[in-house]
Amino acid sequence: MDWEAAIHYAKLVQATEDVPPDQVCDSCLTVPLRGASVRYTVLANIFANDLATDRYEARRELIVSIGFVAQDQAGNVVVAIRGTHGIHEWLHDLHYHAVSCPFMSVAGCTEDGFTEVYTSLRVLAGTESKRLLQSLANLSFPLPVKSLTLCGHSLGAALTTLLALDLAVNTQYKELTLYNFGSPRTGDEQFAEVFNRLVPNTYRIANPMDLVTEVPFTFLSGKGKYKHVEATTVLVPHQGVKQHLLCMHHLSTYTHLMAKEAGLNLDEYPLREECCCNNESG
Repeated sequence: MDWEAAIHYAKLVQATEDVPPDQVCDSCLTVPLRGASVRYTVLANIFANDLATDRYEARRELIVSIGFVAQDQAGNVVVAIRGTHGIHEWLHDLHYHAVSCPFMSVAGCTEDGFTEVYTSLRVLAGTESKRLLQSLANLSFPLPVKSLTLCGHSLGAALTTLLALDLAVNTQYKELTLYNFGSPRTGDEQFAEVFNRLVPNTYRIANPMDLVTEVPFTFLSGKGKYKHVEATTVLVPHQGVKQHLLCMHHLSTYTHLMAKEAGLNLDEYPLREECCCNNESG
């Protein structure tokens, strides 16, 4: 694992999480990589309906800013998608219904909440906007596209997993890379098998104490079990990280633990204040 590259993409996802859902990202971003600064131009913002839950079903009617498409000065393109606070409510819904994969008939089943959000992804807030997939396929990039990388956290990790396979199957972008952080299981065994074959350049980074990465773990209404895509790298939390659901899942915890794996200065990758333990026992 190239931990510094993984941290770079996590920082891009963090940039999406820093944007309020009713606003859009700045037109330019600068993100560090190996001691240098990489400058990105944001070419499009990504919108979607938020993840509806039993408690907040009205979320499916809300259009929120959820990510961006950007290109750096070397021609590398990144699609970054954030998570949602609704993921914690989703954990308690305990339904996790399965639906047929909406863009590939032989790719098994995917979780219906994630699938509903995925099919709402678009680059304009209005409902008349084209789907994100169509927009990416036809987007005019300032520079020739050198590479395409998708990255996401939490719900965003599930969405980029769906987007990666959709792109690989239905567009010219066959050679893409995916980094996801704290991802729940997105589809069933058949979905995972097809995904692993068609999107081999995948890095699924998981904190084993992050409950979100362990669900759904129920049967798919007789159709099989939910299963993670492969290429999993497991982080090891240390005693300085509070053993709490919100902290274990927070993206600052992921970047902090990756920095530890990379041997970087942890002071430069601080935990969110409430995720820090005040004593050695944690």
